[in-house]
Amino acid sequence: GGPSPREETEHWAVQVQGRKRNTGRSKSKGGNGTPGGMASTRKCIRSLAEGRSPQEDILAAAEEVVTGQATPAQVGALLVLLTIDRVDAQTLGAFVDVCMRLSRPCALSDYPDLCDVVGTGGDGKDTFNCSTTASFILAATGLRVAKHGNRSSSGSFGSADLLEALGADLGMDPERVARVFDACGFAFLFAPAFHPAFKNIAQARKDVGVRTIFNALGPLINPARPAHQVIGVGDPRLGPLFASYFSTRRMPALIVHGTDGLDEVSCEAVTDYWRINADGTVERGTLTPEVFGVPPSPLAEVCDVGGATERVRMFWDVMEGRECAAFRFVVMNAACVLVAAGRADTWQAGYDAATSGKAAALVRAYVAATQAGN
Repeated sequence: GGPSPREETEHWAVQVQGRKRNTGRSKSKGGNGTPGGMASTRKCIRSLAEGRSPQEDILAAAEEVVTGQATPAQVGALLVLLTIDRVDAQTLGAFVDVCMRLSRPCALSDYPDLCDVVGTGGDGKDTFNCSTTASFILAATGLRVAKHGNRSSSGSFGSADLLEALGADLGMDPERVARVFDACGFAFLFAPAFHPAFKNIAQARKDVGVRTIFNALGPLINPARPAHQVIGVGDPRLGPLFASYFSTRRMPALIVHGTDGLDEVSCEAVTDYWRINADGTVERGTLTPEVFGVPPSPLAEVCDVGGATERVRMFWDVMEGRECAAFRFVVMNAACVLVAAGRADTWQAGYDAATSGKAAALVRAYVAATQAGN
């Protein structure tokens, strides 16, 4: 009887909480809500309020905020100054770097060809769980998938909710996650378990109540560091922002935005995309269902689909290859990953390759592997 996954996560959170404490960088006592706060955060707030965003100030403030050293007032002020419309690629990158440095280690980062398909959320459409379902289809094609996700923040049912409804055990430590991945080629990295420091800002984010830089971070801080990513953005402002972030770092990625407001490739409307190449160049383009070789489907058929029972039924319909709007919706998004990963030369070839018919068996194997030893 070693420590439980919950106890290990709490232990890691305590370690993160203590990092960079009393380093001498700040002469103000502050931290954890005590009077004075942290000097770096105060300096950053002043800079942002004056229209400046020095990288050094951003990095120092990001660490103080994420590790819980800044006061609640400072966190709130910083969040308001870092709403989506005020964030640039440099600032986004600073927060990504801090969050990744403070995350729990992930053994999957040793694999060179990992992929992930993920949306930012917040599109208000309450769509069927497209990216999670697409992840299993991708794993069934032979790609190794490290899906980073959480419970729902804007819809009624997030990726973690769906996996639990399927019977998967999400209370696994990183070592068990790696063993399941080795067996199935699919892993779910539950965000709170790998980023325990985020609980330090959870209340402030709720209190502020507007979309800030933290609403953009999720897809960028997968602890497995996948080499191939398709990221959906519901807010059109995030498309150029994410493209600039990946371009500056010479990291390949595909960013998609449904013009009907979806943070996925739309099954009905035109989808804008930004394809970032390894040399930093960015290709702009548009997608429609027709380029995948399928007709458009009414968006209403994949939105507001109900709770656990209905979503699980739709999930298995897709896994078993039942031709329907949800199937086309999911497979189009999976096809984008196959193109981004160099496994397909065209969007339609990607769609065809994603219909292997092996996904249902892989899901059952994954759920059984997560339950093994319980």
